[in-house]
Amino acid sequence: MRLIAALALVLVACKKSDGDTQIDSDDTDIQQADFGYDERPANPSCVAPGERLVEDAAIDVNRVFNSVSLNSPVGLYQAPGDADHWYVIEQDGRVKRFDGTEASPAAEVVLDITGPVASGGEMGLLGLAFHPDFQTNGKVFLSYTANGPVSHIASVQTSNGGADWDAASLETILTVSQPYSNHNGGNIAFGLDGMLYIGFGDGGSAGDPENRAQNLGTLLGKILRIDVDTPPYVVPPDNPFVGVAGAREEIFAYGLRNPWRFSIDSSTGELWAGDVGQNAIEEVDRIQSGGNYGWRLKEGNDCYATNPCDAGGVIDPVVQYRQNSAYGGRSVMGGVVYRGSAIPSLVGTYLFTDYYHGKITAIVYDPTTGEPGRTVLLDTGHTIVHFAEGNDGEVYYLTHDTGRIFRIDPLDGGAEPDFPTTLSATGCVDPANPQRVASGVIPYDINHPFWSDHAAKRRWLALPDGTQMTLAADGDLEFPVGTVLMKEFTVNGQLTETRLFMRHADEWGGYTYKWRADGSDADLLRSSEVVDASGVDWEIPSRAACMQCHTAAAGRSLGIELGQLDRTAIYPATNREAPQIDTLVHIGMLAEPPAVTPFPAVDDAAASVEERARTYLHVNCSQCHRPGGPGQGDLDMRLTTALADTNLCGVPQNGDLGIADPRIVAPGDPASSVLLARTRDLGAYRMPPIASHVVDDVGTGVLSEWIAGLTACP
Repeated sequence: MRLIAALALVLVACKKSDGDTQIDSDDTDIQQADFGYDERPANPSCVAPGERLVEDAAIDVNRVFNSVSLNSPVGLYQAPGDADHWYVIEQDGRVKRFDGTEASPAAEVVLDITGPVASGGEMGLLGLAFHPDFQTNGKVFLSYTANGPVSHIASVQTSNGGADWDAASLETILTVSQPYSNHNGGNIAFGLDGMLYIGFGDGGSAGDPENRAQNLGTLLGKILRIDVDTPPYVVPPDNPFVGVAGAREEIFAYGLRNPWRFSIDSSTGELWAGDVGQNAIEEVDRIQSGGNYGWRLKEGNDCYATNPCDAGGVIDPVVQYRQNSAYGGRSVMGGVVYRGSAIPSLVGTYLFTDYYHGKITAIVYDPTTGEPGRTVLLDTGHTIVHFAEGNDGEVYYLTHDTGRIFRIDPLDGGAEPDFPTTLSATGCVDPANPQRVASGVIPYDINHPFWSDHAAKRRWLALPDGTQMTLAADGDLEFPVGTVLMKEFTVNGQLTETRLFMRHADEWGGYTYKWRADGSDADLLRSSEVVDASGVDWEIPSRAACMQCHTAAAGRSLGIELGQLDRTAIYPATNREAPQIDTLVHIGMLAEPPAVTPFPAVDDAAASVEERARTYLHVNCSQCHRPGGPGQGDLDMRLTTALADTNLCGVPQNGDLGIADPRIVAPGDPASSVLLARTRDLGAYRMPPIASHVVDDVGTGVLSEWIAGLTACP
């Protein structure tokens, strides 16, 4: 075993934990050896295709502006009258500009207001809107949060067609104090009427504790409409609450929880908003002047704070979806109405998604009843943070985690990658017996498995011949294009599914094969599915759900870390048990790494409670809760992060679960710790949030014991 002095914790080699299993062998006469193989087995067949699978879609998506480098972008825009340039806002307070006509554009910072901007979690530079007369007046408007927190709507002057931005001209025209750091809204846009529309959330916390969204005396939980042509601004006389006693006259619509992204139809002027839900329902609304959209009386069509809640005047969503539905997701990402020419069948169709799954979805209407519904056009697997409409009406989107820009295009003649629909056709197993892996596929095992509802798992790795894994600067392993990671699940004694995680030329992709009842083969699934595993309901996640957990911030691959691999494994091809890292180095699949400290298993009594608890959080939570990850707030649950820097002892910003005086982790008080409550919750607050329906009693017990033993936060 290898030791690493760089880690502050001294971790101990460990045994396998409940629900996981080591690689099986056909021969019980296993020999102890220095290496699992004498030489590297050839891998002629288990290689990822160059392209990700695209199917069952009227659209495709293609990455564009590949050379543009972005850091946590949240908005993409074109200025009126200028189809040659694009602008991106980054959450920390930068505006970047690049030439969209060049083959390899570079983004230039044209405005840096990182000084006044308070960024992190749901705060930051959140919105931008070009004045309709931008070509003559050069005016741009911004929405951002400053310390307090306080939301600012500000103007800034540009010149030279938007090439030059005058930071000294930044002038706040409206401020709104935010009682909490979440639910800031932040979107702004000019309507066809020339008015500026502004979205604000309900002020944050959870459940709108002060009922701000229904209170017309506050701007929180509202969409505003103001006239900025008379500085700093005036209220348009036709706003719906002009002259109403006690009401803020800037209000255009109310009863919204967090309209993070809204857009205005460039043809009709209709305003569409995605309103992020509380515990159960995400909704898309068509916003009307004076409309009440129900929060917190209702969440979607369901009663929330009052029951009954059928008082007249509340406008229900155009469409909604439940967070625990097959569609999935838990943070709707409002989109745009398509007005381009490349996809004629979509003209006039509203497109949206959810941050947590990236399924591009269209609102469609029943031709007989006229009732609206949802149709998934493409499951991208991306963390989409903003849809943009070019001046030509074509639609683009931004990915928050990778900082990439994609364009929605027509599907090219229906052509799609040649992708195997059965496990036996993947080249990763024996075609005659798919329960046996191909000869070039290498088994591996890990010290501390991700919690998977007691499922037993086996794991394999396949690299293209002549390639190897490398060690990234942050310690994660990086894999060459063509890599396949394979994991098999047996639930309640029944072989249930095999997942392939493939490194394609542009991105990773996750694919699940469901085993047939007779075990003869496994079939590729198109979406999530709940199956009966010997009397147990088992949820097979969708491809998008794979990418939701395998985040870009965590390097996509999760279990293959040096601390996980630092143990022995059984190699059935040679009937040997040998150290894994030494074996991988010996056969040329891994360069000699620095000294390593093995992760402890969650039930390893030889390791301290703190070591096991911190490793549990690293394995089960840190893929999202780390810098650049999609997890809300500023938590960093990586094992290598000092406890004082994890922010685990802060006040929860996204729901207190009814706990009085809650903390994320309350030293010495597990009952007041929201983190522990979330790991034991099986409803909307469940963490991890997908594909788990059983509480990990061992893991949560270790967390509880660790929290109880903490005397203070560092």
